[in-house]
Amino acid sequence: MNVEITVSSFPVSDQWSPFGQEPAGPPAGPNWAPPPAAASEPPANLSRRALREAQAVQAGQVKEQKQANRRRPLAVALIVSLVALVGVVGFVVGKPIVEALTKPKEPPPIVDFEGPGTGQASITIQLGDPGSAIAEKLVEAGVIASTAPFITAFTNAGDKANSIQPGVCAGLRKEMSAAAALEALLQPDACVAISFIVPEGKRAEEVYQIIGEAIAKSELPLDADQALIDQTASERADAVRQAADPAAIGLPPEANGMIEGWLEPKGYQFDVHTAPVEILSQMVAGTVEQLEALEVPRERWLETVIVASIVEMEARRLEDRPKLARVIYNRLDKGSLLQMDSTVAYGVGRFDGKLATTDAERENANPYNTYKNAGLPVGAITNPSPASLEAAVNPAAGAWVFVCVVNPETGELEFNETAEGHAASVEKWKQWEREHGG
Repeated sequence: MNVEITVSSFPVSDQWSPFGQEPAGPPAGPNWAPPPAAASEPPANLSRRALREAQAVQAGQVKEQKQANRRRPLAVALIVSLVALVGVVGFVVGKPIVEALTKPKEPPPIVDFEGPGTGQASITIQLGDPGSAIAEKLVEAGVIASTAPFITAFTNAGDKANSIQPGVCAGLRKEMSAAAALEALLQPDACVAISFIVPEGKRAEEVYQIIGEAIAKSELPLDADQALIDQTASERADAVRQAADPAAIGLPPEANGMIEGWLEPKGYQFDVHTAPVEILSQMVAGTVEQLEALEVPRERWLETVIVASIVEMEARRLEDRPKLARVIYNRLDKGSLLQMDSTVAYGVGRFDGKLATTDAERENANPYNTYKNAGLPVGAITNPSPASLEAAVNPAAGAWVFVCVVNPETGELEFNETAEGHAASVEKWKQWEREHGG
């Protein structure tokens, strides 16, 4: 029996590959399929050196593959993070822009209302308030929309705007135009208050009259008869006088119960419902505050107020006041009589403003006669100004013991250390009197 064996021959490459042998081409036959991939092994017949090189190459490729496998998740994570960061930045930056573009536009602020307004409103204007302060109060009360239009109208009104009176201005409305608000404030009876000014050197009785008149004017209409005004003012002055109780108005014990000298002279403004006792209390408190500010010891309060009141009446010029205070202290130190005509006139109840006194007046026995009584009078003779209080606390340096007015018209005084110098100054005064028909 004959068996025929056919052997197919395949060409074999004479080049070895570390990744396994590769056939030069596919074998013939329709049913052929490549064998499963297997790890290549280097031929066994290689030299030791070649074998080590082949194994090194193979190990390096495996390592590179593992590193690549490890880097791939990191790269993916980095890309995802970058995408997220870009999204967050875009949201943060873009959100305000989108909101600004999509937000509905707000209407422009109202600068000025139109017309006379509605409802009721009021403000209180203080003495000396400028136009800007009045404008701010009007805005706060809802009378006008903003300050600028009112300030412009106030400025354009010129001197007319200065006629606005301090006080409670109750005739206003809500949402008025700036022009309408200004016009309302310019009305004579627009604002009501107890407003008055106490000039420097006014006596307590004169202050009562000033306050009484201010109260009367705050109560009566502008067109009130003058006789009614005078009568009402007199009645209100009596009420103020009766309210001048030392304890009720806070008069310090150092005043010995005498209100003269303790009513601070300046401008005042009070609500129309303010009681006279409250008005006087504030005036007394003002004088006490001045003494405290000048750091006058309490035991010297009365002396300071009395000296300041004499300085106020005797020295009209500010530059003369510290010198006159020094004359008073020098005469007191020497034990000399003060011989101040202003105190004599006060003692006899003469308040015509003339300092010269008669022989009869100088002989009158009263506690204010410094021609008869040594030392200071028992109390002040007027309500002194801050300048006179300052002079009494800080008198000028000098040895003067005499003072004489040489020009009654200007109030010029001459100060002397000797009787001879004083006599010469008296002659100057007499000469002025002769030249002016005195």
